[in-house]
Amino acid sequence: MSILVFALAAGALAPMPVRRAELAAVTGADGQIYAIGAADESLAQAVDRFDPATGTWAPLAPLKAGRYGAAAWFGGDGMLRVVGGQGFGAVTSSLEAFDAVAVRWNTLRGGDLDREFAGYATSKSGTPYIFGGETRTMPDSSEGEDTAYCLRTSIRYDDTRSAWVYAAPMPTRRRDLAAATGADGRIYALGGQYAVEPGCWVQGNTGSWYVLSAAEALDPATEQWFTLAPMPTARYGLMAAAGVDGVIYAIGGATKHERALATVEAYDPRTRSWSTKAPLPQGRWNGAAVGGKDGRIYVLGGYDADSLPSAVVMAFDPATNTWETSSEAP
Repeated sequence: MSILVFALAAGALAPMPVRRAELAAVTGADGQIYAIGAADESLAQAVDRFDPATGTWAPLAPLKAGRYGAAAWFGGDGMLRVVGGQGFGAVTSSLEAFDAVAVRWNTLRGGDLDREFAGYATSKSGTPYIFGGETRTMPDSSEGEDTAYCLRTSIRYDDTRSAWVYAAPMPTRRRDLAAATGADGRIYALGGQYAVEPGCWVQGNTGSWYVLSAAEALDPATEQWFTLAPMPTARYGLMAAAGVDGVIYAIGGATKHERALATVEAYDPRTRSWSTKAPLPQGRWNGAAVGGKDGRIYVLGGYDADSLPSAVVMAFDPATNTWETSSEAP
């Protein structure tokens, strides 16, 4: 099998090979960054890997089930896993794991999850958590299978049982939120949107739906949630990542009128307060953010100011409060 590699000069910040939004992303133990899926039927199975040290993107084997708005993490066995999300025509509930030896994705039993547009993060102990989102399989529903419900449930994956188990629910019901694990071990759930049921989200700018500034933190050790000072800027479709400085960064997002935000706000758990940081070079929402092994925070793709998917990669250095930006994909 021939492999096409997209690269710039060694160490340069290269754009993704394709424009994509509503992707999942995760950083591996080797420092490489994985971009998974997209809200484009032709790219929904696409998986690409970026090496920040060389500025090189390379494709991996495609997912078995195309999806967007999914969750991704590395399991205790070191295998990359992807679950949930929206397919084209139906929610994609399957759990897949990448076999690096066989160079293929395998569907795992017992891991199905009807959940999309949720927040996800991995605890410091390596346990994946998924927060909120929406589902179409609420029990005792009389609204029909096409009705989506906003959730406040928290769930974690139990490797020993190969099953999802419930954790303490979030105080605030929502979808299109972001989550990140802090150096203090807490998992932070930020922003999102909520609509009055039935229906979790209303297409367009009408209807009883709300963009949220909520900031809450889960202590996985005690299964207790804490309500924090709200973000200064309410938004959904935002991205979040923890910095090497111990600060949680809330990045980009959108207003109720789908205006892409360049806003970056940082929550310091030590002072329990928010501060404003250097804005994104370009407004962005429904992209993905991950922490790199080099101490930078990488923002991948998302929708731009014209609500078009982007291939741009932006990197934030917490030490200097500055951004670097790649070009757009050719």
